Amino acid sequence: MKVGLSTALTLAVTAHLGRAANVVSSFQDMIDTYVNFGSSSSNPDIFDCDKWVNLFATNGTAEAPGAPPAAGPSELREDCEGTRGLFQHLTAFSTDVFPVGELRLAFQWQLVGTLAGTGNFVHVPAVTTWEMNAKGKIQHAVDYFDPTPLSQ
Repeated sequence: MKVGLSTALTLAVTAHLGRAANVVSSFQDMIDTYVNFGSSSSNPDIFDCDKWVNLFATNGTAEAPGAPPAAGPSELREDCEGTRGLFQHLTAFSTDVFPVGELRLAFQWQLVGTLAGTGNFVHVPAVTTWEMNAKGKIQHAVDYFDPTPLSQ
């Protein structure tokens, strides 16, 4: 059976999108745990930094604006506790996930919450990139957002 160029392109794109959808769904729970600092959707105000740190490889690293880079479980836990401690209430959710091969992805997410010190409501849009290791753990995470609302 001979297949035209248009049909071949459609089949290739469909196969790629199917693989991308599988990658996205396989990482969605990790993304939700990451953006919510280990809390569950049923109880978003109880965070679990051990669960958050467990997303990372033993020598994993994280970078975020306004904070020093964190490397290894101890610094990652400090990072989680310090960031989550800024909030009286926090809810976050991803809006778009962009897989780049099998070991990298980027995702866009929104953080909404009430700051612990002031009671001010904040909304912070963010983008995060992950480089994963072969075991499915985060090797390197970089968050991109404007930290200004978190200090008001």
